[in-house]
Amino acid sequence: RSRLDYKIQNISMLACDESVAPLTRALRSIKKFSRMSESEVITPSKLCDEMVGYLPEESLKEIVSNQDKLLDIASKSGEYAVALYKRLTSELGYSHENVKNIIYSIPTSSIAYEFTKRFYEILDLNVENIATKFNAYDLVKVKNDKDEVDYEKISGILKQNKKFSDITLQDELKAGDKKVNFGSIIGNPPYQENNSLRNRDDSIYNLFMEMGYSISDICIFVTPARFLNNVGSTPTIWNNKMLNDQHFKVERYAAKSTDIFEHVDIKGGIAITSRNQNLIYEPIEMFVSSNILREIYQKVKIKSNNFEDNISSLMYVQNKFNLKNVFDDFPKLENIIKKEKRITSSAFKDYNELFKEHRFNNSVQIYGRVSNKRTYMWMHKKYLEPHDNFEFYKVFVPAANGSGALGEVLSTAVIGYPVIGYTQTFISLGKFKTEQEAEALLKYIKSKFARLMLGLKKTTQNNKTKETWSKIPMQDFTEKSDIDWTKSIVEIDEQLFDKYNLSIEERQHIKKSIKDM
Repeated sequence: RSRLDYKIQNISMLACDESVAPLTRALRSIKKFSRMSESEVITPSKLCDEMVGYLPEESLKEIVSNQDKLLDIASKSGEYAVALYKRLTSELGYSHENVKNIIYSIPTSSIAYEFTKRFYEILDLNVENIATKFNAYDLVKVKNDKDEVDYEKISGILKQNKKFSDITLQDELKAGDKKVNFGSIIGNPPYQENNSLRNRDDSIYNLFMEMGYSISDICIFVTPARFLNNVGSTPTIWNNKMLNDQHFKVERYAAKSTDIFEHVDIKGGIAITSRNQNLIYEPIEMFVSSNILREIYQKVKIKSNNFEDNISSLMYVQNKFNLKNVFDDFPKLENIIKKEKRITSSAFKDYNELFKEHRFNNSVQIYGRVSNKRTYMWMHKKYLEPHDNFEFYKVFVPAANGSGALGEVLSTAVIGYPVIGYTQTFISLGKFKTEQEAEALLKYIKSKFARLMLGLKKTTQNNKTKETWSKIPMQDFTEKSDIDWTKSIVEIDEQLFDKYNLSIEERQHIKKSIKDM
């Protein structure tokens, strides 16, 4: 707290220098710090300016003319208020009086309120336009009877024609009450919250985006980009809705989050997106970050009949325990394993009475890890549930590896022989009768072509969803294939480039950007 007090004091000193114009004072002050707390990172001024720059000029002029409102839905220090004021006055030439009453903010915390208020005071903006009775996180706690965020109610509450600082989330709304209009919403919303019941962090930025869309026709947000690849913890239904929304656009994508937020590592990158109810775009459908990758993707999509047959159909997750047989022989394990059928990554250690280092009668091998090393252990086959590809050849691939960067190497993939199972550390690909087919698949997923197509969907460490593998077209892995799988991986890549009619430039791009395996 003392460091924050110092920051506030420092900003106050800068703010009081009346020899400098208010906007200049605000801009100097806001550059003095970048992080308020572990969970609250100040949005860089340059990024705020960029995002405010995506607001259409004609729309801004209409907003000012009508005295509609501009809202930062998750203010940390009034950074968007400063950027909005800067564009409206310095670029568009509006007077202070024209804009002082139309810039609104909802702080993310009581500390954020203090910073936001100070910047409003520096610019002589109306401090009554800052929410005081609730913060941004409180908004997502407003639920309907289905325990879902009640966007309609939130919209009604925020649009009340009264002092914004007097509004509470418990306000009673009456039909026919006069409402204000939010011409645009902008912000860097909270990204996640801890779910103690599921022992994980759940994404919540999508809730703020949806909230914005229900309140205003024009919204600009900066958020994690994972949803653009239909991965992460945002709902798949919502991801697909956004990817097929004809009013939605990606303004900027950064594969490395540190390109936008220094020292902040967010797997899958960062996206600045806009949604404008008044404009119509071609729906994204499948997000591809560059023109040359988009050209490659389109060629493969056409040749593969829209990926109708793809590698995801060959993907399987870990084996499972037959819990009845396990508990019959080891009653004490019932209190430990409970209902968890999956052979988890730590199973060799946690349930060591089930696993042996050496083969014994009626035992089967299980592939997993012990002390961070890959190994095989033996388990009685009666403790194993039937599994679709257990008795077939397959390829074992780590369930998670790397960072999700395009073109990175897949951690060592190996052939999985018939009657070998595996823990949750791995997934498997394939259900083959011959080792040659599994060898062909192994070469295929090591190819630069396949890993490029994998990288279009894999933006995090996670390999264990079918969606991740859904843009790698299926091949015939038998001797009858149009690809000669006896060749080297380099030669197989050339055959694949030919098959999908890739240009010299596209081939060179793949060779340069995808690492060798």
